[in-house]
Amino acid sequence: MTGRKPGPKNEFAGIPAISVTEAADLLKINKSSVSQAGTILAEGTENEIREVDIGVSSINRTVKKVRDRRPKKKRAEKSKLHAAAAETNRMNGQLWKHLRTALENLTSLPLPTDVIPAAKNGNHGGLLEAKLIPALNWLKEFENVWNNRDQAKDQIDLTLLGRVRAAESAIHRVIIGVENKASENHADAIEELSGRYDAILAAVAELEADADGLWTQMMDDLETQRPAVDPSDIPEPRDANPVEEPLYSSGRGYLEQLDSYRDWQGK
Repeated sequence: MTGRKPGPKNEFAGIPAISVTEAADLLKINKSSVSQAGTILAEGTENEIREVDIGVSSINRTVKKVRDRRPKKKRAEKSKLHAAAAETNRMNGQLWKHLRTALENLTSLPLPTDVIPAAKNGNHGGLLEAKLIPALNWLKEFENVWNNRDQAKDQIDLTLLGRVRAAESAIHRVIIGVENKASENHADAIEELSGRYDAILAAVAELEADADGLWTQMMDDLETQRPAVDPSDIPEPRDANPVEEPLYSSGRGYLEQLDSYRDWQGK
């Protein structure tokens, strides 16, 4: 078997290699046990392999010993790969959820002619003009990639997004550490400024309270000093003194009004 330590001639040499899944189905065990056995064969000592063969040591305990011997750097790199793969799976799940929701919402709409009135009423901010063409372009590009996914899969790094997210998280933790360190270095100055700021807030609150009290006093003064007005002090309208023959009257006709004006002129 490839990767096994030198020993007795392998009686199964020449048999074609099979996948982990096929081996697990054939042996009626889980894939994890098959992978662990492969690790022991590839990295274990002859004694460790023999102990597992005869049942003296379990696969789990032996594979742990093998993995513990790996260089720390190698384990760290593998841990990063696992974290990146987990992040990729998480992001893929979120992306699929968003895509599925978008497609379900889009295909559940009525005919475009029925949607136009609602679009006209709701398109106040120009959303359609801003998003329609990019959305159509994205769908066309997605259709092209999806239809050619078998040819393109070897050219796509499916772990890139997860590795980028993992690196982003690591950088974010470093930034948080830097911020905390800066806060610790200037803790006294921050505390002094915070005290001054609290004092300003207290002074503003006191000023507002004083202003409220002053306003209340002024309102009381205005109410107390409000003059009493007697109705008799208010002038009454004089009796009307109508003109017997007004210069203009809307009740006259045009010619009649001209005659009245000439009479007023003494003509």
